[in-house]
Amino acid sequence: MTWSYADRKNSIDLFIKTALERHNVKINLENFPTAQYNQTVKVRASANELPELLEIHSITSGYALPLIEQSMLLPLNGIVNFDRFIPDAVTVNTTADGKTYCITPQAPLIGLLYNKKVFEECGVSVPKDKEEFEQVCNAIKAKGIAPIAMGAKDAWSLHFIAILGVAEHALKEYSSTDAIAKLKSGELRVNSPGFIKGFSLIREFYEKGWFQKNPLGTDVNAACEMLANGQAAMHINGTWQYTPITQANPEADIGFIPLPLNEKGTKSTVVATSGGGLALKNIEDPEKLEAAKKAIQLYHDVDMLTALIIDMKGIPTHMDVKVEDKFIAEASAFLTQCVVQANYESGLQPGHKTNRQTECQSILSGKRTAEDFLNVYDQEEQELRSAAQQNS
Repeated sequence: MTWSYADRKNSIDLFIKTALERHNVKINLENFPTAQYNQTVKVRASANELPELLEIHSITSGYALPLIEQSMLLPLNGIVNFDRFIPDAVTVNTTADGKTYCITPQAPLIGLLYNKKVFEECGVSVPKDKEEFEQVCNAIKAKGIAPIAMGAKDAWSLHFIAILGVAEHALKEYSSTDAIAKLKSGELRVNSPGFIKGFSLIREFYEKGWFQKNPLGTDVNAACEMLANGQAAMHINGTWQYTPITQANPEADIGFIPLPLNEKGTKSTVVATSGGGLALKNIEDPEKLEAAKKAIQLYHDVDMLTALIIDMKGIPTHMDVKVEDKFIAEASAFLTQCVVQANYESGLQPGHKTNRQTECQSILSGKRTAEDFLNVYDQEEQELRSAAQQNS
């Protein structure tokens, strides 16, 4: 069960085919839209109808942690060999009570995908800081081309602006580990000036005319097509979007850079995501459990992981996975050239009533300011943290 088949069709098809050929294990794929996935897992869990294998975003996500607390998932310790994975893949947002419930197979980067041909035709170079980025956007806009294709109809995509803005303006002074720890402890608050500045970029970019017309009526697929076909110059998203972009136009020459929000003379910030992977249901039937174990071991095989990396254009977390790919090499270089920061969401308490992604749409439309939203969200965060401390 997954939400990502469209992005990983080749590698998932290979996994299903190999499981049948090598282990005589038949895998029935269920794919749900991202927006419906969390609720679908909750409903299936309440009806005791979880699939044997399910992809999870992170064990700290609102639907995954309750599954662990109710012993509905099995830890992968002793089932999958962790030795050749980098430590963060096995520990960051994948572990509870010292047990690992999923492994992050690849670390996608969130930043700016851009059409190199459009840049060349508009006579602009890759921007390295905030000032250059503004100049590039305005120059492209003057040519009658949308600087940024924004699929704001999919709220999760719009939220990436806030994730990158927060990384630059609120988290940059800390290591990624310290930043998440400070958020979890409450030392760093989500209504701090850096958070407000980061979320406010959504409305700021819109008011500057850097999005296409009607961004709230455009989904991610349409935004990717705009970038692929030269109707827009850039798209803010993760490296995994390279595949659907080039599927829309195989001739498109797409590059990746950090979203340059940094001041001149300072390093830009790139966000590396982690914490998701394939989880194993706690299965009572010994025969089905053995088949599921074989499948999840196969999923973490080097050949399967290599196919996944090629599909997702992420950075491999298994040390034996080697991929010769221009786009991946270009993106990977920023891990040493930039400040690498975590997604701030990893430091938040689960169980918020307010949906931070859909609130980004309200900020874009002008119905709500970033400060108003974050003050409400901070209050919820404090209440949830207090409740968690009392229950621990």
